Amino acid sequence: MPRSKVNQLHPEFLSTQNLNPFVGNDSASRKQMMAGNMPQALSLLNPTRRILMTGMEPEYAKYVFKIEMPCDAYVIDVIDRVTASNVKGALKRNPSTLVIYEDIKTGEVGQLNIPEYLSFHKRFGFELVKNPEAMALLKPGNGVPKGTVFAQPATVTPEGEYMYGRELSCVWATLPGVIEDGGIISETAARNMSTYIYEERSASYGKQEYPLNLFGDDSVYKLCPDVGEFVGDDGILMAFRKKRDMMGTVEMTPERLRKIDRIFDRQIKVPPGSEVVDIQVQHDSEQRVNNTPLGMEYTPNRYDDAQRRYYQRIIAKYRELEQRGEGLSLTREFHRQVVEALVYMNPYHKGGRKLCYRKVELDDWRITVTIRREIRAGMGIKITCTHGGKGVIVKVMKDEDMPRDKHGRIIDLVMDPMSLTKRMNMGRVIEPRISSVCMEYTRLLREALGLRDEFTDYSVAQTALQKMAEDQQQEFFKRFLSFYELMSPRMHKGIVDFPDFDVKGHLTTVASHGMQLWLPTDNPVVYSDILPRLKAEHPCNYSQITWRNAKGKWITSRKEMVVGSIYTIMLEKIARDLAAVSSAKLQINGVPSRIANSDRYSTHIRMQPMRFAGETEVRLMLMAIGGMATRDLLEQTNNPDSHSIVYESILLADQPTNIEEVIPRDKFPANGHRIAKQIEHLHMCAGVGFRLEPDHIPTE
Repeated sequence: MPRSKVNQLHPEFLSTQNLNPFVGNDSASRKQMMAGNMPQALSLLNPTRRILMTGMEPEYAKYVFKIEMPCDAYVIDVIDRVTASNVKGALKRNPSTLVIYEDIKTGEVGQLNIPEYLSFHKRFGFELVKNPEAMALLKPGNGVPKGTVFAQPATVTPEGEYMYGRELSCVWATLPGVIEDGGIISETAARNMSTYIYEERSASYGKQEYPLNLFGDDSVYKLCPDVGEFVGDDGILMAFRKKRDMMGTVEMTPERLRKIDRIFDRQIKVPPGSEVVDIQVQHDSEQRVNNTPLGMEYTPNRYDDAQRRYYQRIIAKYRELEQRGEGLSLTREFHRQVVEALVYMNPYHKGGRKLCYRKVELDDWRITVTIRREIRAGMGIKITCTHGGKGVIVKVMKDEDMPRDKHGRIIDLVMDPMSLTKRMNMGRVIEPRISSVCMEYTRLLREALGLRDEFTDYSVAQTALQKMAEDQQQEFFKRFLSFYELMSPRMHKGIVDFPDFDVKGHLTTVASHGMQLWLPTDNPVVYSDILPRLKAEHPCNYSQITWRNAKGKWITSRKEMVVGSIYTIMLEKIARDLAAVSSAKLQINGVPSRIANSDRYSTHIRMQPMRFAGETEVRLMLMAIGGMATRDLLEQTNNPDSHSIVYESILLADQPTNIEEVIPRDKFPANGHRIAKQIEHLHMCAGVGFRLEPDHIPTE
């Protein structure tokens, strides 16, 4: 028996650390790192179960953002926010469904909103997976039990396990492209490590601007794609042009309205290829003067009509419920929904009230478009594990070029082995070794059953198991029990003590979904003592690695390496924002200024003025390249005139990458930037001036 000891790392005291089976093998700083990474974990589109579980995964699954019935209720009405009848030819997806119900016990009338997606982040969100059986109950008059789940994220399995990442087969090897935090990932793994980004773009127009017909034709005027349609490669979602009476005959022709002026027109941009998932419109239909030219309101009118039909049904149902008299009781959510519907429909408008947004009177139209796009793990994406082993993907390789083991299986992830000792997170070493045994036992069982796919349907595996001899089944189960007893005494005891344990069901589960091991954080096992026995008594994938080098030649490693898997998490650092710009937005006086909400999305990049270098960086530059070169770089960054000269020199040069002198300093001396002028002005006010004597003027 392996040496054991009392382990007091009880999961109820570890917060998010209770998701790490090897929390006792990682350094304190790495555990702190992991705790900070968990809130940044993104919800993947294709997550997988974890092979080495702590047992806390079902507890986390209880508290995901799922849509469930809050009480025993019966359904009064079900209202879709957008339907094919009120937005003709545009519906490919209904953004949300409103369920009006009555609490059976209290008689209180409430609402339950079932959206297509949820987003509590300024950018990231996740799509909800609907339960068909529960959705079938949503018919007026039907009773629905409390706790009925209508939709939940894809991160929860039908059995109630929480999946917050993906198992990736891995090897720690010093291949080209892997150093420090860098990592190489296969195309398939990068495709599976994907998530959605949800973003909103809002625009108001009517009094001073009109929309362009970028997505329509001569018969249909469309200012943006409809729900379910995609933005083009230019990334332009909407565009608006200022009203100019003298230029109307030129700028408002059908051809000009479909062509954008990239200098003067206001553009609303999103990532190219984004999908429109929702459109909401605010509009005061009872205003006396409509400033938008006739025909240009086609797109917003359709969604405004859809919103009004939606609110009309809510108001109608509320009026119907009012007939009950004083006994009517509404939940706060449904009361708020009714008030919102009444305000939007504005039935009591007599010129004294105006439709506002954040206390500002709305323009003719305010349109809010929600888009989404899929982000895959690629160059610059940050990933991590439960051991605080952060890494950045530096290369995505084709599957045929990725390293593979002796069985010919492609390895998903390659990272630097030297970072393990530097970070002292030895759980990152132990996890692949133990998961390798789980993977090998799964492979051996599947080969014996004649199953080739990595994941097989349960019924297919069950049929294959029926053809296996009884003694062979018992032999596999006996080997599994020996492995469980070595690694997880509690798991072994639970299986042995369970009366009439379903051996066939267990083998079928391993064959279909893969072997999983319960390793609680307070597992009374010393893993450093187990690893030698693990290699001697159980199959582990020790394999020479073969890969294709840059010249196309296949190379085989001299030594065998452990090929296992590690549970990999994708973080919100997606490296998809072009934030470092060379030219910032300028004020009218030529001074860099902050970006306003009106032009925040006018370009793909953020035109936010950035600090070129901090104090520490400037000191390092002074030591490395000297004072003159440092002064020159700082002056180019802070002086708009020099900035313009740099651009002009690059654009007019015959060889833009080989310019002898980008700024002629005899004409534009390096003393005109803002910081230098401020210092000069302050000293001048004090009667102090500076001058370089000829003997002290540095030469290049």
